[in-house]
Amino acid sequence: MTMTMRLIGTGAVILIAGALFALGAPRLVAALVTLPASPILGRMQDLEAVDAESLKILITTQQRGLKWHETSRRWTDLGFTQILLANKSGTVKDRDALLGEADYSLRAGLALAPSNPFAWTRMAYIDMAAAGGPSPSMARKLRMAITLAPYDRRLVFPRLRLSFIAWPQFEKTDRPMIIDQTLFAWRLDAYRLTKMAADQGRIGLVRAALFRTPKKFSKFENILKNYRRKRG
Repeated sequence: MTMTMRLIGTGAVILIAGALFALGAPRLVAALVTLPASPILGRMQDLEAVDAESLKILITTQQRGLKWHETSRRWTDLGFTQILLANKSGTVKDRDALLGEADYSLRAGLALAPSNPFAWTRMAYIDMAAAGGPSPSMARKLRMAITLAPYDRRLVFPRLRLSFIAWPQFEKTDRPMIIDQTLFAWRLDAYRLTKMAADQGRIGLVRAALFRTPKKFSKFENILKNYRRKRG
């Protein structure tokens, strides 16, 4: 009886182990499939320049990985790669097609994990590119991105750049949120914010954010004056 029970127990363990392996196998295969292109993704995340051919290789490997195992991160990384490749496309038709694919990929990623501020920011960029300018939809996606991660240092400047573009499309109730983002960006890098505001015609917005703090306001005006002098 004891031997029988041991055999049954051993068989159960084997069955459970087999089931766990079967469940883990797709994830493992997906990781192995995408591994060769991981250095390309690393370069992108480090904001290094990546050529079109490398982006195509990365897209192919990401798509192969998704066939084995879907994750939100893999979908959103695919969408990001497709955006970068779209910006290198030689024709408007190719660009629009890739942006459409990127939109699908980002939506698939957000369906699995909606709380991804990077994906919402990239969706806002696609809205702008598709419409040829800012739109209420772009502003709504930026609002979502800010709400999810208002003080993410990696995201604040790319997202604020888009928010400056979309400024007229924000509801009045949303504008204090953009002012707050502007103040946060000022604390991180005053010169970078000043340059970005000057290049995008949002000097008035930065002044509105800083006018209650005379020292910061004065510093901004000095940085702006020097930047304009250098720019010519």
